[in-house]
Amino acid sequence: MVADEARMRPALIMVAPNGARRDKADHPRLPITTEEIVETALECQAAGASALHLHIRDDKAAHSLDAPTYAMTLSRLSDVLAENYPIQITTEAAGRFEWQEQVGLVEALEPRFFSVSIAEIYRGGADAVSRLFLLASLRGLCPQIILYSVDDIALLARLAAAGTVDRATRFTLLLVVGRYQSGEDVSLQDFHALHQTLTQSGLSDGQNWMVCAFGRVETDILAAALELGGHARVGFENSLVNTSGALASSNAERVATIADLCRDRGRPIATPTQALEILGHSLASGTA
Repeated sequence: MVADEARMRPALIMVAPNGARRDKADHPRLPITTEEIVETALECQAAGASALHLHIRDDKAAHSLDAPTYAMTLSRLSDVLAENYPIQITTEAAGRFEWQEQVGLVEALEPRFFSVSIAEIYRGGADAVSRLFLLASLRGLCPQIILYSVDDIALLARLAAAGTVDRATRFTLLLVVGRYQSGEDVSLQDFHALHQTLTQSGLSDGQNWMVCAFGRVETDILAAALELGGHARVGFENSLVNTSGALASSNAERVATIADLCRDRGRPIATPTQALEILGHSLASGTA
């Protein structure tokens, strides 16, 4: 049983509005250009999102890890969103990039917040993981470690036990329930299996964790995560539909649904400043 205190903490709603793979053919309101991303981010902020998970595209609308484009987009978003609004960049490979390019992006940009698949970086072995997390520790960056499976959780546990991933770094964790490539519907049981494995590993002790999910069960899975003291990532990167299976009208509609879940469960929605703390950044010290 999760302590009442954990279940009453402010809940962070992070919006992931586009991802690396989908396009306008999947949903006409999926944001691709910088201005579309800005417009969507503002709508989602108003609907209750207290952080943004950012993907950028190149001039052919393909997934990109271009540092100058990221820097320009981050600057544009920071100009219009609330003060200190957390913007997390992705380092996702998406079948296009090698671990050197993923780590190189973080080294070039030094983003305050970034997400990283532990399995993708481990393609470069323990040295690649150590290189990335040493940079994060030295520069006060806040990584979110993406875990797609029980194997990923086991890998991270081994790396943490070996000191390759420093537990003193205030990283957060993201459980991903389902995959783009899977033709199978995910279930609430899939989430509980992942969460149980995470809890048993000890990795979530003292670390904030978040969940995202694919398909029509997304809302139910995020509700379960909120009830267990976790946080929620929602948006068209992972799911385009409501619980009924009907196409959602916008990312903001999905955010508003999750905001209602928070209120129904007595969890206040995190402010941007609270979201900074949840993601590992301390305004007092200026570092993680």
